[in-house]
Amino acid sequence: MRRFIQGLHRRGLRLARTGGRVHRRDAAGPQQPYAASKAGADLLARSFWHTHNLPAAITRCSNNYGPYQFPEKLIPLLVTNAMSRLPLPIYGDGLYVRDWIHVRDHCEAIDRVLHHGKEGEVYNIGARQEMPNLEIARRILEAFELPESMLTSVKDRPATTGVTPSIRRRSSATSAGSRRSPSRKGSARRSSGTAPTRPGWSTSAAAPI
Repeated sequence: MRRFIQGLHRRGLRLARTGGRVHRRDAAGPQQPYAASKAGADLLARSFWHTHNLPAAITRCSNNYGPYQFPEKLIPLLVTNAMSRLPLPIYGDGLYVRDWIHVRDHCEAIDRVLHHGKEGEVYNIGARQEMPNLEIARRILEAFELPESMLTSVKDRPATTGVTPSIRRRSSATSAGSRRSPSRKGSARRSSGTAPTRPGWSTSAAAPI
């Protein structure tokens, strides 16, 4: 095996620094069972590198968006609901802040770690495009020319944090070139690009994940 890449979602990290930014040396500190499973895989990869010389590198990325995303994830869910003129569900007050990176930028960063990264290293991948969920929903409504009255609040998940750590990028190995910014101007393009293309997507509208 030439290289093993272990990917960790930023949810497995803890808010250890002012402003919610995390460094590659920060230890994983999950607060949910779901996040703990991701952090556990991170630790396993590191242990196999230390003990058995597994040529592993670890990547930690923030929230992804882009084509063909699972339709129950936040952005495609809001888009498909808007297309169907259904209410757009938002957890709590919608002020949970997340950093969003386009899936192609994420893939380009992984490819650079695969070919140019070092074994045993941790590489942070982020876009520094923090945005509350409520703002994302509003931009989608704007793109579809729909009223904000279509927003509906749903019950929060247990142990959900208001701010998820923003990723401080590690080095040029994880710099994915020009970022595909989730700007207001790009909302319409992003909306059309994230709508699921599989038959039956319209029946999957539910609470956001």
